[in-house]
Amino acid sequence: MRISLDALLVLDSIARNGSFAAAGEELHRVPSAITYTIQKLEQDLEVKLFDRSGHRAKLTEAGEELLREGRHLLRTATDLECRVKRVATGWETELRIAVDEIIPTERLFPVLKDFYRTRTPVRGYNDSNGHSLMGGATAPTNLIVTAHETSSISDLKKKMIDLCQQRGLEYAIVVKKMDFPSTAVGDEMRRLMGNGSGRPVAMPLYVYKLFLDGHEEQIRGVRLRAVNARSLKDILAAGDDKNRLDYLENGVPFAEVGGGGYTAAVTIEGPSLLIDDLELTKMEDELPKLPAVSSPLLSQK
Repeated sequence: MRISLDALLVLDSIARNGSFAAAGEELHRVPSAITYTIQKLEQDLEVKLFDRSGHRAKLTEAGEELLREGRHLLRTATDLECRVKRVATGWETELRIAVDEIIPTERLFPVLKDFYRTRTPVRGYNDSNGHSLMGGATAPTNLIVTAHETSSISDLKKKMIDLCQQRGLEYAIVVKKMDFPSTAVGDEMRRLMGNGSGRPVAMPLYVYKLFLDGHEEQIRGVRLRAVNARSLKDILAAGDDKNRLDYLENGVPFAEVGGGGYTAAVTIEGPSLLIDDLELTKMEDELPKLPAVSSPLLSQK
């Protein structure tokens, strides 16, 4: 097989983020690795996926077709991962329904359609009724957040830099990944639950300072503080990207890994957000020591 899921993942990231460099940031790979993956895919397929004649590389018709169908394959692979996890936690892989002829089939199909709408989105069912069953209680299944007005990721960064210049700030903060489902245990989880006056929030894992010249610098040892529903009023803009999170909800705070007795597969999809005012505080705890040897990927930069 000449097409790998990894190559499709890279192609999808380039299309969503607008550039090879931005895709490298999202996938935590050096730009040369992103370029090599696409070039190898083009060589294997013997087609051009990007038109590089202009200032910025654009997808060709063949690239658009591969992206469109490739996203179906990526979603199918993600669905398979969720299915395997559900099987491991006791879910049945097949549901058989016996229907007596006394029941009109036209009444059965809407019920089956609603059943599909409680699961991870599949082709032909783009909406959701928003709930499923987790043990004897209801649980969210699909949460899809959209925005009527969107901006590209590069435009969001420009807006952040403009705000910093207007307010005399040296940098803005970019949070790229949260610890959710949480891997916190014991005392660490208790500190998160008792932190601040707002609703407890999972720990940010990948946090960066975005400086006025556009470069980013990773920082450690910070957590979000006093986040609540009123924080949503400070959303200034939304990106045109779609970020997807698949996890198993178990009723435990932050869906702590390994917690709870029942689980429900949950899919959340939404854009990047530019928020005006969220408070970050330094962690008072001693941070884990950094590795003695840097990652081979980082050493290539």
